[in-house]
Amino acid sequence: MDQELVQYLDTRFQSLEQRIDQQFGQVDQRFEGIDRRFEQIDHRFEQIDGRFEGIDRQFQEFRGEMNERLEEVKRHTGVLVEDLRYQVRLVAEGFATFVEPKTKPGLTNASAKPRRCSAPRSNTSLGKTTSSASVSRTSNGTSRISPSSPFSSILM
Repeated sequence: MDQELVQYLDTRFQSLEQRIDQQFGQVDQRFEGIDRRFEQIDHRFEQIDGRFEGIDRQFQEFRGEMNERLEEVKRHTGVLVEDLRYQVRLVAEGFATFVEPKTKPGLTNASAKPRRCSAPRSNTSLGKTTSSASVSRTSNGTSRISPSSPFSSILM
């Protein structure tokens, strides 16, 4: 081959090689920039993961506190319900004690028929509500008033 041709091709290849090396250098710089960005993103994700772990711990603590409080409220409500049952039972027994002597068979004349009358349901002039009552005659001729009560269904 001709010396000039070899020299021409050699310079031509060297210039192409330099341009390719330069472009590869630019690509490498871009990749390095992208790697730095990924490292920053990884660091941010690590921070976010740490925050989520902290929030998860707080939720677990909160859930535990709420469960403890819920159990405490359940126990307290159970105690209140039992106390209310006891008080209702006392009222019902007291009412039964009040009503029982008046309804025993030996206290009224068996041949006398009780006479019933109803009191008005409400008295607007007094601003009070009254319930109905029944009146019956005893063996000595006196009248006895027995109030009707919503507790009468409990006692029977």
